[in-house]
Amino acid sequence: MRGFAAPVLTVLVFLASASASARADEAAVRVNLDRPSELPFSPEQLLAAVDARVPLARTPDAPAIDVRIGPAAESDRVRVASQTAAIDVPVAGKDALEAARLVALAVVDLTRAPPPDAATAVVVAAPSKAPANDNHASAARLASDQSAGHLSAALYPGFSVGLGGGSLNFEPTADLAWRLGAGRGPWAVGLSVGFARVSAPWKDTSFTLSTLPLRLGPRFRWRWVEVGAGGAARLYDTAGLDGGNGAMLGGYATIGAAGRLADHWQWTAIAGGDAYREKIIFRAAGQSVLTAGPLVFWVGLGARWTGGTS
Repeated sequence: MRGFAAPVLTVLVFLASASASARADEAAVRVNLDRPSELPFSPEQLLAAVDARVPLARTPDAPAIDVRIGPAAESDRVRVASQTAAIDVPVAGKDALEAARLVALAVVDLTRAPPPDAATAVVVAAPSKAPANDNHASAARLASDQSAGHLSAALYPGFSVGLGGGSLNFEPTADLAWRLGAGRGPWAVGLSVGFARVSAPWKDTSFTLSTLPLRLGPRFRWRWVEVGAGGAARLYDTAGLDGGNGAMLGGYATIGAAGRLADHWQWTAIAGGDAYREKIIFRAAGQSVLTAGPLVFWVGLGARWTGGTS
């Protein structure tokens, strides 16, 4: 057995050395993520899948082939792009590890024949003072660009019901959101401001109620669906009768969806409801002229701009 084991061990060592030498001769790849929160896998899962097939650049100044990975125009695909070509990888119905594996195979296809100037390719990456020796450090560099959070702004025409009885009222809304850890974080904090005006006739005049709804609270996103809840205050002012001004206080809940239109732009749809602590009845000469609350339901459809990498 000893005489047989020695040649086998020699062959195994030779194969391992040859594999390591071949891998060392491969051009390194640097992965850059676009809108990673919209991808079906984490940076760590992707880097592990890529590193199992092609060597990753371990330092910011290392010669490397740039590869950008981000959402494709179709929501069930991931785009993998090099300096010379791009592939849209279908990932519908795949779990995170399988999707990462398919994308890693696309990276191999795009980088198998590196461009002649790969040694001087422009590298876009977070700065690092020390070489990274594992996938966790590479993932940390990818995530560091996203750690500060991303701002988004949306504007959508909308309609509400619950002011002035059952009438349907125009209620346009502007929305700001700060997505925490915008790389992979599903959580955001949002503030929306709307405007709605209703009126009711009273004898030879018209009673007008103008409202400014404010909503502030956390939001949670899963893929294209986002839910939110928080506090609500609807400031109001009146004209035509001495109804005065004030505020309706309560809470709100929303559910919405969004999809890609272009770089940095998404369509967005939302539906929600406000629940206020009390119903306000505006009266004149002892008669009810107009009521507001305690429930106000509203819907909106519009566009959203999202900051950060696109």
